[in-house]
Amino acid sequence: MIYVENDFYSNFNAVSKSNDDMAMQSILVDQISNLIAYNREEVLDLLRKSEIKLPPKPKNKDIVKAIVQNLKTNKKLVIGLAYLIAKNNDLLQEQTKRGRPQEMKSSFDDKKTATTEKKEKKPVDWNRTLDAVNVVGGSISVFADTLTGVKQSSLEQQLNSATQSKSPEDLAREQAEKLEADKKARRKRNTKIAVGVLLLAGVGVGVYFAWKKGWFAKKTAPIEA
Repeated sequence: MIYVENDFYSNFNAVSKSNDDMAMQSILVDQISNLIAYNREEVLDLLRKSEIKLPPKPKNKDIVKAIVQNLKTNKKLVIGLAYLIAKNNDLLQEQTKRGRPQEMKSSFDDKKTATTEKKEKKPVDWNRTLDAVNVVGGSISVFADTLTGVKQSSLEQQLNSATQSKSPEDLAREQAEKLEADKKARRKRNTKIAVGVLLLAGVGVGVYFAWKKGWFAKKTAPIEA
């Protein structure tokens, strides 16, 4: 097998063949939470291309929910996740770029400095890469077919927990937003109370002023002769 020397691939392949749903869930939780925490923009781009709706400023929990709820029915999402997982684990095989033999290099080549030379990015060998993406994607699809009810809820809960532990800044940001919202609510409530007190005070002053003026004095009927 081409990728057997890769630890992730050999482990993933072994879990896939064992039909162990718990082990597969564990490895997917680890891999998908890695993507959300460390490759967030790529995941968001994948969700958009998979036509999955998200809030304008999605939090990690929104991304997790979108993935879990669409994993069973959205094939674009499955293949995209398989590709990103393969990429994140260096399974995308690169073509070897053949250079000129050492004896064919000219003296001009020797004068090039490290600062002027640019490393050319090796193109991905899609024929070899397809094997890894197919294996990962196929295993995700098989696992996704078993997601119903409690199992889906369990996956979402574990993914949220793993993602928060790897990307605590998102949780901190959410807590800060909640704290600010609570402060605004308290200020609004206190303002309403203050306005109410002022209104009551105003009414009280008005009543007192009217009493002092005798406006509330009881009028007596005139005596008839």
